[in-house]
Amino acid sequence: MSKCFYTQISQEYNSTSGKLTGSVHEFFKGTPTGVTEGPQLYKRDGYYYLLVAESSTGVKHMVSMARSHSLIGPYETDPDYPIMNTAHDLTFALQQAGHGSLVETQDGDWYLAHLCTHPIPGTATMNPLGRETAIQRSIWIEDGWLRLAHGGKLPALNVDAPGLPPHPFEPFPERDDLDYLELGYPYESLSCHSIHHGLA
Repeated sequence: MSKCFYTQISQEYNSTSGKLTGSVHEFFKGTPTGVTEGPQLYKRDGYYYLLVAESSTGVKHMVSMARSHSLIGPYETDPDYPIMNTAHDLTFALQQAGHGSLVETQDGDWYLAHLCTHPIPGTATMNPLGRETAIQRSIWIEDGWLRLAHGGKLPALNVDAPGLPPHPFEPFPERDDLDYLELGYPYESLSCHSIHHGLA
């Protein structure tokens, strides 16, 4: 497997000059799996936690974690990495689970949003819907590492939603004369911006 990108580095940014300054710190080289990318940094209970995607985006795609008491490391890899991976079961309904991002609810519950695919049964790579997004309830165990709440490394196929009050959104108008310069979010999509491509 190619290991063309695997090192996480940091350097101070000077907002006044608009330039990077000071030393470059190489703070995490990833796990032996390689192809470490998509770093997300969180601070919790005296640790900086680095959540990363590894092993490219194919069937070995995974979510791994490292931590350090210092922002610039060195970072210690979770001894039971990865947090989530489907490579050991290519018949599982969800595949290529990786690129995680964490959120803590108002009630203190933790969820891991991640990418995955939903391949045609009997295959691990034929995914007509392409990349999808899923969510996993997660817990912090006694030694301070993150785990999937249901146990194991495979993503859960069904996850109970957090017990939070609904967030109301203003209803869309029944009519829109499009008499403004910038289109609102109902006309936007994740794949393109309608204002640059026109309306069908």
